[in-house]
Amino acid sequence: MRDVRKIYASRVAAVDDEAHKRILFLEAKLSSMEQKTARWSDKEAQWKKIEAELQLEVNKLKKKIAHMESSTKGVQSQPNVASQEKYISGHNIYQEHHGKSPYCSFRHQGELLINGGRIFDIDGGRQILLLARRLPGVGGTFVLTQMSLHSPGEIDDILLPPTTRAIKDLHLSPHSNGLAVFGSLGKKLSVISLESHNTVLSYDLPAAPWSCSWDLNSSHHIYAGLQNGMVLVFDMRQTTGPFASMTGLTTNPVHTIHHLSGNSTPTSDVRTLLSASSIGLCQWNISGSEGSPSLVSETGNPGICISSSYCPRSDHIVASYRPRVGSSDDTVPTQPSLTQTGANNSNSNGVDGFHVCHKRRGVDSYYQKLSSTQAIVDPIRLPRTAIIDFGGEGKELFASCDESTRFLIFQDPLTFTITQLFPLSSHLPLQDLKYADVNGSGLLGLLTDDRLQLLRKESP
Repeated sequence: MRDVRKIYASRVAAVDDEAHKRILFLEAKLSSMEQKTARWSDKEAQWKKIEAELQLEVNKLKKKIAHMESSTKGVQSQPNVASQEKYISGHNIYQEHHGKSPYCSFRHQGELLINGGRIFDIDGGRQILLLARRLPGVGGTFVLTQMSLHSPGEIDDILLPPTTRAIKDLHLSPHSNGLAVFGSLGKKLSVISLESHNTVLSYDLPAAPWSCSWDLNSSHHIYAGLQNGMVLVFDMRQTTGPFASMTGLTTNPVHTIHHLSGNSTPTSDVRTLLSASSIGLCQWNISGSEGSPSLVSETGNPGICISSSYCPRSDHIVASYRPRVGSSDDTVPTQPSLTQTGANNSNSNGVDGFHVCHKRRGVDSYYQKLSSTQAIVDPIRLPRTAIIDFGGEGKELFASCDESTRFLIFQDPLTFTITQLFPLSSHLPLQDLKYADVNGSGLLGLLTDDRLQLLRKESP
């Protein structure tokens, strides 16, 4: 065995470096692709889950819309013919009690689709609308949108600084100077030009403004009601800040403010304002840079004041209330509400409230209570109402939304007699309503989040 020798040598492998590197590269690439495939599979599963959840929400919304539509149809098809006529024709309501047509009514003219509508105003002379809109998405950026009533396709968005935040009130100047004032939660009171879309003035405020208005006699003066109950007076010729700053009776937000035209002139230093907050109506007597509020008698009642409307020509004021939590309302209005007349459905979203009409009399501003009526009002939001003044006709109508029926109600403010009911074309809450004389004819706008419904005045 010692002479036995191996005649086969050990196998020798020749290594190709390039091929080996190529193999390692392909293996790494394959591993990376497998990881990406796994991640995409996870994302696909997540997307399918989100899609299923969204589809479920869509189905819920479709069912809700179908339920609301069936509820509306159910109300309109009730066997009570008299009640049905009240919904279809506002004329029938008035004729039923008076045997003749009302002195004025409205008809549907059309509607404009809106995205995020919050508040607006109408310039009848220029035939334009200015709307404050909340854009979709996190943060809720607000823009101003200017629309032409003469050419609805002419739409311009006016971008605002990011610090503006939500716009609480907006009014076009009554002095035909092409200006608009608005207050925002960014603690700003701003004046913009409708011609250039530029900010003319911007005042920094100690608290967020909840309301603003123009002086009816002077184009230089504007007013702001703040979240902390204060009222500020501005002269736009002074750009540094307010020339009058007054503390309210409470620290509750001033949600409405009106300039009372009868007590001042363009050159007078004496001004009178009427504001509304949860405690009721307050009159502010301002002389120069000094002023103080006083609670209007008969408006400080157990209810919470949620809205007020004012007619400068007649000095009529309508204040709206909802009950305080845990209180009993011992004030029974003389006029029945729409619900009490039988025109109601079971899908109620409101609470029992009431409207009260006052008339301001004399230089000392004595407020006389004229009438009151029950109403179904929003339990949370601050609704918008309006006294529609027909000018030379010497007639007025009070417009408000009945939250139980989703109808706009037109009433004579002196008696709260219902003259017409008008269905809102959107199921979303009414955000604002404004009336203006446009090209010799009255136009009423009803703004919701998704559309602007336009009603045209017609005489009998």
